[in-house]
Amino acid sequence: MTKDILLITCDMETFHHINREINIEKGSVYHVDTVDEAIWKMQMHSFCLVILDIPLSDRTGFERIEAIRQISPIPILVLSNERGVVERVKALENGADDFLQKPYELDECMARIRALLRRYTELNYITENHYEIVSQNGMLLDTGRRLLSVNGKEIGLTPKEYGILELLMKNRRQIMTYEQIYEAVWKEPYIGNADKEVVFYQMGQLRRKIGKERIESVYGTGYRMKEETTE
Repeated sequence: MTKDILLITCDMETFHHINREINIEKGSVYHVDTVDEAIWKMQMHSFCLVILDIPLSDRTGFERIEAIRQISPIPILVLSNERGVVERVKALENGADDFLQKPYELDECMARIRALLRRYTELNYITENHYEIVSQNGMLLDTGRRLLSVNGKEIGLTPKEYGILELLMKNRRQIMTYEQIYEAVWKEPYIGNADKEVVFYQMGQLRRKIGKERIESVYGTGYRMKEETTE
């Protein structure tokens, strides 16, 4: 597994220092300036660690940590000038995995980075060849462990409900027909109305659990994920 890191900072000196050390260890560091950019990048690429170099002096700082945590379980290391215990505790309670006060020694920073990477990649936190995170509208689907969380709360799904949701989320821009859903999830030939009713029932159960507004019914055809929802 490539140990790719996403660094969120406006300080290019911080980026260059960490990037140089990670390159020596045969990893890659991707740089963005804002959390919005980071979230977009995380949906396009798989990372093993997020380093968040931002002020935490207002509520917005902690909301940034929460926004990242909502879409991915990967470790978050916060680099901050904040010296108070309260700020460090809040950062950890809002989803950070580690906190390093600035200024810091680069050797200590790299030691913490290596520890978080090791925890994530070597201590069975993920299964390298079967792991994928699919996220949308506050939902986080962990295909390695077959777990779903909605707005940070874990939701229990039956195997059929899970199969339907995974299919829709991985094909979120497409309408999935009743036939496609049945044959992909039940792994049997679709023979008509009886099978369509089975899909109807399971879809109803799924929508009750995750919120019916998240899945759109396309009359006479099938279903698709809605790109945006109103909570």
